[in-house]
Amino acid sequence: MGIFGKKESVLSFSLQKFEPVLKCSICTGEQVFCIIDRETREVQELMMVSSPKILQKICNANGISPEDIRRIY
Repeated sequence: MGIFGKKESVLSFSLQKFEPVLKCSICTGEQVFCIIDRETREVQELMMVSSPKILQKICNANGISPEDIRRIY
């Protein structure tokens, strides 16, 4: 990693407490990975998903598949 390199971070969360969702824009196609608290229904935006590789890394870290993630518009 150089001086201005990005640090890779992996998001992990409890599937019992949070539901993973992708918040998708109809106009721009932008996708943001979010988690919803199952008790309070509070949405937390965690990371912009700019490529399928990023989504796959998140899924691998949490033991889920991309098809299991609900998309909200």
